[in-house]
Amino acid sequence: MTFLTIQFVYRASLLSKSRQKFTKFFDGYKLILWLVYTLFISIIWGSAISILSSDDVTDAYLRNVVRVNYGVEISSIHYYPVLAYNGEGPEKTVRWNSVIFLSIVTIVMTIHYSIMMICGFYMYRRTKMNLKNSSSAYEKLQKQFFQALIYQTIAPTFVFHFPVFVVLFAPFFDLKFSFNSSFVVYGFSAYPLVDSLIVLNVVTEYKYAYARFMRQLIKQVIEVMGEDTPAEVTRTNAVISQG
Repeated sequence: MTFLTIQFVYRASLLSKSRQKFTKFFDGYKLILWLVYTLFISIIWGSAISILSSDDVTDAYLRNVVRVNYGVEISSIHYYPVLAYNGEGPEKTVRWNSVIFLSIVTIVMTIHYSIMMICGFYMYRRTKMNLKNSSSAYEKLQKQFFQALIYQTIAPTFVFHFPVFVVLFAPFFDLKFSFNSSFVVYGFSAYPLVDSLIVLNVVTEYKYAYARFMRQLIKQVIEVMGEDTPAEVTRTNAVISQG
C-alpha cells in the first residue's frame, strides 16, 4: 500500500504545473527517502502487530475452531489474536491491545487512502484539462498510467483489505461468523501477478511491447522445434532401415 501511495504522489507530481519542482524529490539519491518512509511505515505496522499477544482467554476462544478446521492444538502454535472482549455477557471487558492495534492500522490505512484519493482527484482534473488542450502522446500515456493506478488500488481493496477489516471489526459489534480465509491469502499471493497484468492491459506501450516479446518468443520456439524434429525423424528411419 505504501508503494502504491508513492506511485500516486509521483504521477500527480508529473502532471503538476510545478513538475520540475516536485519530481526532483524522486531523482537520484532522494529515492532513498521514499524507501526510508516505506521502512518507517513497516516498522509502525510491525509494532502494532507486536502489541497483540495470546493468552488463556484467546486460547479458549479459538481452541475448538482451530482443532476442528486444522487439527492443531492452539497452545502449540504462535499467533497474534485480535479479540474484541475478555469474556462474554454483561461482565465482558474490552481488550485494549486489540483496540490499539486496530486504531494504528486504521490510521495508517486512512492516511494512505486519503493521499491516494487526493492525488487521484488531482490527476483526474489535470488529465482531463490537458487532454482538452492537447492530445499529445505524453498526455494519453499519463491518462493510461492514471487508469492503471486506479485499477491497482481497487484490486487489493476489495480482494483483501476490505474483507480483513470486516473480519477484524465485526467482533466489536457482537457479530460472530466463521469462514475460510484462504481466499484472502490466495488474493494476497496473486496480487503481484494481477498488478503486472493490469499495467500490461491498460498501458498501450507496455501491451505492444509484451505482444512483440511473445511473438518473438513463439517464433524462436517454433524455429528450434522445427530444426530438431527432422533430425530426430531421420535418425529413427535410419535405425528402422538397418534393422
